[in-house]
Amino acid sequence: MEIQCTDFPILTTRPVQSFKDSQLGERVAQFASKYASALTSNKPLREKPRADCDKYRDSQEQVMKHWRGFFHDVVHKLQPDVDPDEIWLDLCRGGLPACKAMDYCKWFLEDYIAQSAREVWSDESDDMDIERSIKRNLSVSAIWRTLVTAVDNTILYRKRQTVDGEEAHRWTLMYSDSQKKRGSGPVADISNWIKTDLTVEYDLVQEQTFKKVGATSVDALVLLRALWVSAEHIPCSRQDRVDFHKAFLVMRTGGFRPGCVVKLKYKQVEVDLVRHPGLPASTKMVPRVNITILQNKRRRSQAGKSQDEKVEFPVFPAKDPLVCLSTLLITQAIYDQAFATSTTSLDDLTRPRNDHYVKMRWKKEMLDREIIQIDYATFLRGFHRLVLVAGAREKIRPYALRVGAGADLDKALTSAQRNYVLSNSTSIFEKNYQPRAVSFDLMKITFGDHAGGDETEELLKLTHNMSFTWNKNAPIYPTQEDVASFEQKPRIRAYRAEYARLKVDPSPEAQKQANRVQSRISKSIDILCKLRVARRRKEFWEDSDGRNADGKRTDDMPNQHINPRKARHQDSMTAATQIGQILCQDEVGSTEFSNSLLNFLRCEDDSIATLCEGLESPQAPMPTCLLCKTTFTDRRNMIRHNVNKHQAQFEKPFDCPSCKNPFTIQGADDWYQHVFYFHGKQNAARWPLVKKEADTASTLLTCDRLAGSKHICCLCGHDYNSKKNLTRHNLETHHREGRFDELFDCPACSIINNEKREIKNAAEWSSHVARVHGEHNAPALPKTNISFKRNRDGGKKSDNKPELEGKGANHDVQTVVPKKKRRPDKGQLEIYKGKKALCLLCGWITAPGRFFSTHLGKKHGKQFESPFSCPRCLESGREVRISCRFGWTCHVSKEHGGDNGAMLVDAGESNNGVGRCVKSDVEMPKQVEAVSGGKGALIEPGIPDTFIDAIL
Repeated sequence: MEIQCTDFPILTTRPVQSFKDSQLGERVAQFASKYASALTSNKPLREKPRADCDKYRDSQEQVMKHWRGFFHDVVHKLQPDVDPDEIWLDLCRGGLPACKAMDYCKWFLEDYIAQSAREVWSDESDDMDIERSIKRNLSVSAIWRTLVTAVDNTILYRKRQTVDGEEAHRWTLMYSDSQKKRGSGPVADISNWIKTDLTVEYDLVQEQTFKKVGATSVDALVLLRALWVSAEHIPCSRQDRVDFHKAFLVMRTGGFRPGCVVKLKYKQVEVDLVRHPGLPASTKMVPRVNITILQNKRRRSQAGKSQDEKVEFPVFPAKDPLVCLSTLLITQAIYDQAFATSTTSLDDLTRPRNDHYVKMRWKKEMLDREIIQIDYATFLRGFHRLVLVAGAREKIRPYALRVGAGADLDKALTSAQRNYVLSNSTSIFEKNYQPRAVSFDLMKITFGDHAGGDETEELLKLTHNMSFTWNKNAPIYPTQEDVASFEQKPRIRAYRAEYARLKVDPSPEAQKQANRVQSRISKSIDILCKLRVARRRKEFWEDSDGRNADGKRTDDMPNQHINPRKARHQDSMTAATQIGQILCQDEVGSTEFSNSLLNFLRCEDDSIATLCEGLESPQAPMPTCLLCKTTFTDRRNMIRHNVNKHQAQFEKPFDCPSCKNPFTIQGADDWYQHVFYFHGKQNAARWPLVKKEADTASTLLTCDRLAGSKHICCLCGHDYNSKKNLTRHNLETHHREGRFDELFDCPACSIINNEKREIKNAAEWSSHVARVHGEHNAPALPKTNISFKRNRDGGKKSDNKPELEGKGANHDVQTVVPKKKRRPDKGQLEIYKGKKALCLLCGWITAPGRFFSTHLGKKHGKQFESPFSCPRCLESGREVRISCRFGWTCHVSKEHGGDNGAMLVDAGESNNGVGRCVKSDVEMPKQVEAVSGGKGALIEPGIPDTFIDAIL
């Protein structure tokens, strides 16, 4: 057989060298091409500054823009021949040119400070205040350093490319901010001038303008709980609220900077399922979340010599769902459907597996998506709002989370481990991460057992928490009167007039300008609201501290937060508050929290309400009388009990029965303050009463209220949810008092527009309100005066009510149509004639109709909340289950010949063994029993509710 020859590669024992030799010709060709291009190229020199960070590069470009703008707008008006680039070359030349160049640099910095002045809103007057945005000499030094760096990277860089190598070093400017070595040259001279002469001339601040504090773990828990419990005062979208919770936990856990946490991607998070090898395969898996943080403030252009720019740490499920970061991240992944395998819930994820380790993978398209979607600006706004709602005394920055975490890491880790997590050096930590308030007792360290004790150490731990001095009752909204006063400011009124003028013009440019004006109005109102809230909070703290120092009460201070403006994201506030209720429970697992979060993100609020059923509301314990240990369901019952039973006890001093150490009480007022501060506000009963001034029409009638969704009575200012209720109020209050029997002026026109509008009768009043103050605020005229004669207390006519002064008993209401004669048998059904209504649940017999319906709702309302059996059917040997009141009504009507839930019997019938209630049982006074160790405590009679209402 003949063997054919083919071309085979030549085998060699040195394959690497052989490959390099084959590439030599291509390398020579590439070099020849580049060399020829360099000889003929006129490539322009760099115009933009170079930097390791895009943000710093943008800062250099901005300051160079201001530098050239200063010469174009100011200097060239007097000296048009001055070249701004030549100034820097003169600085490098030295001598007399350098002195003149330094003057231009100083004039630029002074002009930069002056141009930072802006008009700002004032809370004290209607005029605008002038305020500089540059207030610290450190800011001016930073501008000077950025300007010098930008010039060296552009103007001087181009100069260095055009001179010989020996002279290149001459055209260099460098800023040195090191405190150890003293700089020299024109740059250093101007730096020293900023710290001395410029600071004095413009009254620049040398110290930091904020107080460095550290948020402890207790402070973090208080803030996170307020995020959900007080959700109605922290408006944000559903996704932003969940993302804020996640970002907050990551920042406080490792002290990571906000820029490293926000916009965290799925590829930086890994989820594993683990189980101890010794446990059986039927055991649920435990999720472990590995988070990789990419540290910022690093020079990305340098070659990496270590891996300290990345920090990876594991997170396991926590006992408290409020701090369970793994549940938050896994729930977000389930909501986004990010797992490669189908996962519908946390229980589905943690179901038993065959292996003790399972790695969960993401879908490929999810790797570059964010698992924490919130941006830094939104996080910053939410953080400031959260701190405000939580009741902080001073403003707190997110930097406090990093400082607090650094203190915890310093106690638990070595210096190297702490520096690795915080991404800084020991010198930086010792200099910049020490809060002003130390957490240790210097007296104890100095004098040992002679100073302090166990109680002092406990108090030191408590007072180290910032939240120890917070008060959630501090104002967070301006009042309705404040918002109305903002509308009267000249500039706001001018904006409104300009907006009204532009809205008439249909041109696109006019509509675009109208939107700008509307945005300006909204921003101006927001700024004024912030200023007024800051002023109200300052007054609140001064008043509260003054009262506490004088030993006076503080519970009568305003503690209700009412937003006078329309809030955003109202659809999610109720559901978020319900999640806060879930988080406040003692025994809530990760599964319940995860399910509630999933329903929250999916807008399935009904499912959240179902999860909340059976959970106790996060409220204070039941009020208890500490003198006799009786517990009450309502504080007003406890106050009534104290006034009736223990008032004589305060006539002489006595010791508090609940204190371990003797504490003498000197009277009722002293008792109230002692219980309030040491035993809880819910147990404190005070008297005599302090009455609050009622709102009047002058305070209730405002433009915003009349333009709102509520139906406002323009005579007294009261609001109602429907026009029907407004008409009833107008009929039974203002018609009854004879307001329309004589001429009167419209109160709304007098208060709002400062005009007089005379009204003659009810018809003219309704027409005037509809035309001037809004159709929804105009009461309808009644068709009859039956409601006028009706007593609202029981549906009966009032026989004992005294006649109005100056009005006869036959005073009629102005009506639209003539009054009809009332039928005497109206409302009486034929089946009710000669019948009585028998309650099959308790045996009570009364008149059928409305009276029995009231009895069924008041006495047996709670019985219909859960299924029960019909007692009548049980007597006959069969069981019929009733699930609700409607089912009970249908059952009684169908099976027992009744109506409206009652069995109809002839008057006087004994009901076949079912006993009739005695009169004393039917007419017994309403008494509410409170639980107290198995014993009842009745509401004390003799004290009217109005007495207790004023206290509460």
